Amino acid sequence: MAQALVKLVNRGLPVWITTHSDIMFQQFNNLIALSHLPNRAETLKEMGYDESDVLDPDKAIAYEFVIEEGGTVVKPLDLMNTGFAAPSFNQTLGDLMAETIKLHDLLDDAEADAS
Repeated sequence: MAQALVKLVNRGLPVWITTHSDIMFQQFNNLIALSHLPNRAETLKEMGYDESDVLDPDKAIAYEFVIEEGGTVVKPLDLMNTGFAAPSFNQTLGDLMAETIKLHDLLDDAEADAS
C-alpha cells in the first residue's frame, strides 16, 4: 500500500493519508531512507524496489497528534535520513520487537528442554 501511494506522489498527485499503523508509517520511512543512499541501484534491486518506490523527503511531511492536558496538539515530526521520527510509533515497534524476541527465546528454550 505504501509503495502504491508513493508511486502516486512520484507521478505528481497530491496524497493525504492518516494512519494508526506503525508498520505503514515505518514503510514510508524506509522508502524515504532509500532516497539517501548514494549508490542505491543495487540496493533497490536487492530489496525488490525500483526508483518509482523511492519517496523524496521534500515531497513528504508528517504530523503526530499528541494528547495533552486540555486537548490534542498537532505536532510536526522531525525528518531525518531514516524518515520521520515518531516517538509513539517507535516506542511501540521497539516494545513489540522486544516482546517477540523474548517469546521466541522462551519457546526455543521450551522446545530444547522437551528434547
